[in-house]
Amino acid sequence: MEDTYVSFGNICKKAKIELVVTNGISTSCCGQIFSSKGFADAHHYTVNQTIEKLFRDSNNGSIPIVLDVTSCTQTLLNCRPYLSETNQQHFDQLKILDIIDFVADMAIPRLTISQPKDKVVFHPVCSVHKLGTMGKLKSIGFACAKQADIPVFAGCCGMAGDRGFYYPGLTEAATKRESNEVNQQPYSGYYSTSKTCEIAMSEASGHDYQSILKLVDEVSAD
Repeated sequence: MEDTYVSFGNICKKAKIELVVTNGISTSCCGQIFSSKGFADAHHYTVNQTIEKLFRDSNNGSIPIVLDVTSCTQTLLNCRPYLSETNQQHFDQLKILDIIDFVADMAIPRLTISQPKDKVVFHPVCSVHKLGTMGKLKSIGFACAKQADIPVFAGCCGMAGDRGFYYPGLTEAATKRESNEVNQQPYSGYYSTSKTCEIAMSEASGHDYQSILKLVDEVSAD
């Protein structure tokens, strides 16, 4: 994850976007790990703590909040029903951006793409479909590479939060067709927008999947 933070910082610097890192970022959680297991109380407690922290650290919602994991973005954007009345008011004042939205709408227009990759491939995580940001993901690929592919058989990687760590057969089965398709040709980069999904696809394909932040950082000029 450290490489992701470095790349994000580099991109903001190149794009002349001021970056503020929230306090206690390493202990913040969107709560999905609890909600996906049915631990409702833990989910409600965690997401309320996070929204309260984000409201405070964003100067009462005046600073946009960027998340670098798309599944976390999707979870937070849909957390309002589980918040206290006060935190619902806080939530309504927050501007939460997924990393795809940030890169496509705010960073790319400010960057000079000086070293585009020849051919890259993306693994769109499930939340990309839920949030409707596939078009923006493709636009990032077109801006950063001469050819940007999304596999025909791209689908859920089977990680399901953390279940793939305990039952690796899930990810092996879920990624089989996509990884076979990806391995039909060489790429100069493999990218996604969720660390756990990147781990699953790396294991399945034998290639190092990284955050799209790494791609944008590598191809843009200082």
